[in-house]
Amino acid sequence: MNPKVKSDISWQRIGTEVLIMDTTYLKQAHSLNSTAALVWQHLNGKNSPKQLASILSEEFEIDESSALNDVEALLERFRKLQLIEG
Repeated sequence: MNPKVKSDISWQRIGTEVLIMDTTYLKQAHSLNSTAALVWQHLNGKNSPKQLASILSEEFEIDESSALNDVEALLERFRKLQLIEG
């Protein structure tokens, strides 16, 4: 299953950043920088971690291996914060 944002997590894009409001699980707010925000915006259950890395690699002109490491670290963090499923 590809990762996706949990349906009860609210978020809003503000410029190149994203503000996440978790009012259900850990009851916290999170602010994502432009790199994490780009990944977050593509967490729709359709993109695999490899596809997310490709998006990140293309946007920020970094190699796909580094991008995949970054994506996997972000996904792990999002899972620990209970913001995504899959």
